[in-house]
Amino acid sequence: MTSVVKILGLLLEESPRWLNASEIARRCNLSKASTHRFLLALLTGHFVMRNPEDLTYTLGSALIALGAASAGEGPVLQLVRNALSELATETGMNAEAFQVMPDAQIICIATCAGPGPVAINRSVGSRLPHFPLVNLLQIAWSSEAGLQRLQGAALRDGDRGSVELTPELEEDIRWVRSHGYTWAVSAGDNASGNLDQIKGWLKEAGSLGIGRSSEQGREAQLNEILRFTEARKTTTATRVYQVPTLGIAAPIFDVNGETQLQLCVISLLAQVQPDGLPMIGEIVKKKADKLTAVLGGTMPRAL
Repeated sequence: MTSVVKILGLLLEESPRWLNASEIARRCNLSKASTHRFLLALLTGHFVMRNPEDLTYTLGSALIALGAASAGEGPVLQLVRNALSELATETGMNAEAFQVMPDAQIICIATCAGPGPVAINRSVGSRLPHFPLVNLLQIAWSSEAGLQRLQGAALRDGDRGSVELTPELEEDIRWVRSHGYTWAVSAGDNASGNLDQIKGWLKEAGSLGIGRSSEQGREAQLNEILRFTEARKTTTATRVYQVPTLGIAAPIFDVNGETQLQLCVISLLAQVQPDGLPMIGEIVKKKADKLTAVLGGTMPRAL
């Protein structure tokens, strides 16, 4: 037990820096064999996490409840910011990360501007309104208790975003579970003037098997987009742009296989053609999957 305390104390002292096993053994005056054994036990309990690329260690997600000095606001946030920087560079889009709170609120925790000419950054600490468009990653992999939290949050939010499992929503869930990411369109301030552009984009996407296949389903989706755009104006989110925007997001799972964090890239709708969406979605998904592994999360069986 004393050796374990020494290891955790060292990682806490050095946080957010990551240490390899040799340095941990030397500084804790332990043999390499003992150090590896203790680290494996701590890794199994999610008290430490290991970077798979260089096999270095830092405090793990199981210690979040012990305070911000551990993984909650240290290396976890550092990892997320690194992932956002990589996403912005690889996709040319703006990147954002969201934390799913215990009350099902989705809060922005980090942003990174892309190299493109238009910056669409949200303020850290702002929240998103409750809508299936936004909560789809949670809905797709939620337990019954998780769905109840979402429904309660929607009711607190004025019931603007019910999680009633309509045929259209069930189709969306099947699509997200099979692909591992989601996407959503926001209509922009000039919503009525943007309808034709959005309709055309959704129709092309549907013909490619991206999103809803039926015209009725796309009409319902368009109504959801318009309602979501209006709802954004009453939240702490930043300004709604005049033109339509596209967001593509993937989940980072906790130890129970539910969404803990979300990585998202966002751009003007006109900058991404429907046939280019799958490639971007896979990039975001791979970043999120890597963080799930590093943080000791569990991938749901549906994936």
